[in-house]
Amino acid sequence: MKIGKVPNSVLEGLISNIKNRDEVIVGSRIGKDTAILDFDDKLIVLSTDPITGASHNIGRLAINVAVNDLATEGAEPIAAILTILAPEGTTAEELSQIMNDAKETANNINLSIVGGHTEITDAVTRVVINAAVLGSIDKPYVKPEIKVNDLLVITKSLGIEGISIISKEKESEVRRILTGEEYNEALSFQHQTSVIKEGYLAKKQGAKYMHDITEGGLLGAAWEAAKANDVGLIVFNDRLPIANVTKKITNHFKVDPRKLISSGSMMMIIAQEDYLKLIPELEKEGIASTVIGRVTEFEGVFLRDNGKMIPVGEPKSDELYAVL
Repeated sequence: MKIGKVPNSVLEGLISNIKNRDEVIVGSRIGKDTAILDFDDKLIVLSTDPITGASHNIGRLAINVAVNDLATEGAEPIAAILTILAPEGTTAEELSQIMNDAKETANNINLSIVGGHTEITDAVTRVVINAAVLGSIDKPYVKPEIKVNDLLVITKSLGIEGISIISKEKESEVRRILTGEEYNEALSFQHQTSVIKEGYLAKKQGAKYMHDITEGGLLGAAWEAAKANDVGLIVFNDRLPIANVTKKITNHFKVDPRKLISSGSMMMIIAQEDYLKLIPELEKEGIASTVIGRVTEFEGVFLRDNGKMIPVGEPKSDELYAVL
């Protein structure tokens, strides 16, 4: 298999026949970012995510990417456990920088880092960090009914995390194709990788489904959303918000921004009347949003491009790995 997330067709077999306890309301499923457990007074939301494609700012990324999954349920983040695996030769100063970044990010969202594990090992060639996070939501848990013509909406723009990583990992090359101002803009994407605010607001306004756009990019997230909800989706290619610096960088490296990891951009399915209520709430927080498609009566995911309907298949390895 190629570098990146295990293909969903393989993953589906790996997570089949898992026995759930009575407390499990939502368990392992393709396209679901979280598990939800019933703990009497509250519902507990759990998720976990590793950072494997970056070597800079990984403490911040680890917290944001994992907590973003909690945000898809509008959950309040409570606690995190971090596992850090570092190669031989890693210094105490490097580990301290990772943890300082993680602690600062956690403090900003009132999240407690309550434990973890840190190890030097020859099993890795660069630092790998995994965050397991816990949050809570109020009862009851109700899965909304998704209907034909519900809107497919994303916040911010495509490729946020991918561009922030490429800008650091390939700094000298990226600087050659961007102006100084453009490079600073691309680098600033690292501060946009959280979707907590839009997750909370969208849940409050009735979003029926949310998915942080991670590996596989927008098209991968759309495929997983359709799979998770047993619905069809049409994505409007001409409406996809892609920043000019993102276009320049992806054109240079010959990668598709629609298939580039984009933590920091929340994809949601929401009724039109609820989205109209959500728009001003997002605007108050300075969060842009774009309608990029809709739910359709047809099975599968299709990209509408220049009048053609192009089927979107199961996501493959993220475009980021073609650059690094």
